[in-house]
Amino acid sequence: MPIPPGGAGGPGGQPGPGIDGGPAPRGAILQDGNGKDVFVGYLPVGDLRWGMVVQSPAEIVTHAKREFLATQLKWSIPLIAAFLLLSLWTARKLAAPFAKLTEAARSIAAGDRSGHPPFESHWNYEAHHLARAMMTAVQGLQSRAEEMSLQARTDHLTGLMNRGGLDEWLNTHGNDKFGYALLIIDIDHFKNVNDTFGHQTGDETLIHLAHILTTICRKTDLACRIGGEEFVALLPGERLEGASLVAEQLRSKVETTISPTGRPITVSIGIACCPIHGEDFETLFQRADEALYEAKGTGRNRAVAYGGRITC
Repeated sequence: MPIPPGGAGGPGGQPGPGIDGGPAPRGAILQDGNGKDVFVGYLPVGDLRWGMVVQSPAEIVTHAKREFLATQLKWSIPLIAAFLLLSLWTARKLAAPFAKLTEAARSIAAGDRSGHPPFESHWNYEAHHLARAMMTAVQGLQSRAEEMSLQARTDHLTGLMNRGGLDEWLNTHGNDKFGYALLIIDIDHFKNVNDTFGHQTGDETLIHLAHILTTICRKTDLACRIGGEEFVALLPGERLEGASLVAEQLRSKVETTISPTGRPITVSIGIACCPIHGEDFETLFQRADEALYEAKGTGRNRAVAYGGRITC
């Protein structure tokens, strides 16, 4: 049976060293007498001009190869699947804190700072330090937002609440079933203070009245400056008698305290109570304002309740 050259051997199809340095074995795929593929190996033996020929049906070799591949797949597929599942679990575990931080960042960007983002410690080094940095940034934003909110609600001259603070109080307590009393306080002849002593003294006089008003009001009351020389006080749960007593204490304290002008000033006060004089703030304010003008029209330096009742 002839053996084609180049079936096996060294580089370039040349036979490499064989047994004891002899010719290298050769191999080829041939067909036997039945027309079936066989693997044939041939090895020349020394100078005897003999040769060893071995043949094996290709089916046997192919079957063995398939069995080998099947065995490899049998063991490798579960390992690959387990590796992929482990990789997926690890990726999700690593990404979970970043997903929470991303959601928190989106909420903050949308203006929602009511809740606290998930800033707990993480075993993930990067997530832990990112969370700490984000927490510091959010705390700074919240602190700044609270500071700006307070500034927006505060009268910069007197330190009392302004109209914004008044509106916030009404949103929280305006519908309280126990009601509240409203005092509108106006400095008498304040224009003369500015004209005579100057605007610096006028500002100091406003601060002077704000200080007295703060000492008269309870911690639960709200004192505001709503513009110019006009102040208001909201007394939650107070009836007309109690509100009139507070108004008289304020009027008397102002009248007997030396102001920045070098002498006492006086105030006129209008009083109205919710719900007997009105159930909404606009109505109540209008009626307290009417009482204030009546106090001014009847001599100033007095407190008048809505309906014409002079309390002091």
